[in-house]
Amino acid sequence: MIFKSKCEICTKEISKYKCPKCQIEYCSLACYKSTAHTHLEDSKVGGNQIKKELQKVDGPINSSDQLYLENCEKISNNKSVYQKILQDEKIQYYLKLPQLQVHLLIIFKIMNEISLTNEYNSGNRKEIASRKLNSLRIAGIEENELVEEFCQCFLSLYHKFLHS
Repeated sequence: MIFKSKCEICTKEISKYKCPKCQIEYCSLACYKSTAHTHLEDSKVGGNQIKKELQKVDGPINSSDQLYLENCEKISNNKSVYQKILQDEKIQYYLKLPQLQVHLLIIFKIMNEISLTNEYNSGNRKEIASRKLNSLRIAGIEENELVEEFCQCFLSLYHKFLHS
């Protein structure tokens, strides 16, 4: 099966394959076997774990990965609503699922990488990411039950912690 998107592991070449386990698109056997391609079901979720995984990858960390790490660190250092949500067992369970990780990564990249959307305005990229998320939710053209369950759980906790 041939894909026209970039390899989600090296982000340099056109993807040619899709992992049957996590559905990530990759370009070569080298990328498939690289330390950047892991199935994180058994690992802990959080900025420090992600940072450790990214440090294993050969080569420099790109700017979007660095931004993601900075955001993870802000959340982990901040006793906020989001920190409480991240500590929730259900949220941790969902974030360990590769199927959800792929969708969340795509949305994150849409928001942060101009090359994916050719949109230089960050507000417009956020709108595109919002549309992508909505298309994955109930009644969306890409409806995905797992994404919907995660969103419902997240929103429920957000409202609970916001008003507590």
